[in-house]
Amino acid sequence: MDDTITERLVELGLTRNEARAYLSLLRHGRRSAAEVAEAAGIPRPKVYEALNALERRGFVRSGGQRVRAFEAVHSEVALPEWVSRRDQERKLEAEREQRLADELSATLPSPPEPTPAPAHTELIDVTEGREETAGLYEDLVARTNRTVDVSYAGFGVRPRERWADAERGALDRGVRVRVLFAPELLDDPARWRPVEEAGGAVRISATFPLKLAIRDGEEALVVLLSEARDGGEGVRTVAIRHPDLVAPLQLLFQQEWRRARAVDTSPDTAQEE
Repeated sequence: MDDTITERLVELGLTRNEARAYLSLLRHGRRSAAEVAEAAGIPRPKVYEALNALERRGFVRSGGQRVRAFEAVHSEVALPEWVSRRDQERKLEAEREQRLADELSATLPSPPEPTPAPAHTELIDVTEGREETAGLYEDLVARTNRTVDVSYAGFGVRPRERWADAERGALDRGVRVRVLFAPELLDDPARWRPVEEAGGAVRISATFPLKLAIRDGEEALVVLLSEARDGGEGVRTVAIRHPDLVAPLQLLFQQEWRRARAVDTSPDTAQEE
């Protein structure tokens, strides 16, 4: 009970030591600082600080000729006066901040006029590199408002620790996320299980030919393997930014989604949307 009352007093702006000291004085009556410290479990060096603050705030009174003693002001008096004082302090602080804001608004320089965005947007753009592709994909998913459809082939572009971050972020925003995985990726549940557990829809497709991501039916990324400059395996990404060009890819994904099987079904079982 004491802990609950103490926390509520703290919510009103007292420190924890002040709250304990005040509660102790309410219960035990007039006490010296040493007696308050012992009864309330406050370190002796801290009890004077707490009691002096309580007196300034109207919660206690003190007196005595040789040994200073403290007594609590009734809560029906102290609490309303304290709340009223806090309201007044907040009002004064708000007025001070408003004056400061007005002064700064009149003093600070105005920002330069924004540079107009180019009217022309590349409808198709090609990017090379795994890290560059990972950045494009994560940006595309972050800009999704309604739906993102993704298909994963047998090669990856994102580091393992970031595999499901973008999809989980989209699901947290209320975006519908559907992901097709190649069967060989089932061997590593870390690729698909976090998406499913976060509320995404996951299916398995052995026939879908593309590594693909589609945002809101308006923008798509197609990821292809290519030869790197050092002769190794590289990644080339085609970004498509026009709904008319994205529509055939969306139709292709939708057809494959209907044919694909759920993760926990047998290979012969087809799932209809």
